[in-house]
Amino acid sequence: MNREDKKQGNREKIISAALREFGRSGYEGASMNAAYLEEGLAKGVIYYYFRNKDEIYLCCVETCLQKMMVYVKENSDAWETAQGALQQYFQVRRDFFKENPDCNRIFFEAITQPPAHLAEKIGILRRELDEYHRQLFLFVLSRIRLRKGIGGQDAMGFFLTLQANFRSGFLKECTVAPDGTLMEELEDVPEIKKDAYMGAYEQDIAELVDMMLFGIAESFDGKKEEEGKGHV
Repeated sequence: MNREDKKQGNREKIISAALREFGRSGYEGASMNAAYLEEGLAKGVIYYYFRNKDEIYLCCVETCLQKMMVYVKENSDAWETAQGALQQYFQVRRDFFKENPDCNRIFFEAITQPPAHLAEKIGILRRELDEYHRQLFLFVLSRIRLRKGIGGQDAMGFFLTLQANFRSGFLKECTVAPDGTLMEELEDVPEIKKDAYMGAYEQDIAELVDMMLFGIAESFDGKKEEEGKGHV
């Protein structure tokens, strides 16, 4: 093995170890030295490839987001109906996290509660995901008839506001720490409970989007629609 191959191999080992450690403990709880000792790497070797913990964390966030986008695109059929496209997206996303559990915690933290000093950089790393969401939402809007007086930009703005409020409310429901920090509170919670928090987020955000677009009422007169008839 030549020198360049060895350097690349060490870098991949570092990223693999970091994905496991951040996936287990989140940004605050992660111990870089413990992660690399597990891989049999010399103490401090990380700093030959990365300057600090922030840099390796951002690399892990980027790795997870890129892997997720590749997976979503490779495992999604062409969009046909509004509701079908949304259901497919969230199902494929859940499948990805089942196959890549280390990315689940990293993604959840980066999306819902990123380290404050890294939020701007994570926002840049999220651009491809955000654009995918935008295109998906625009497709959905093209397949539904909006109420009179509501335009596409109005709907998009409402969706973004609702999404932000949902994240804030979800974190408050899950958090017991006085400072409102979810990931610190999770450090003393069994792993199965952590998975439940993240799984609940995935399920709830999917249901929220479905209800926002397709409503919660079966009819508007207090009676169920007769079978075979459309909604009013």
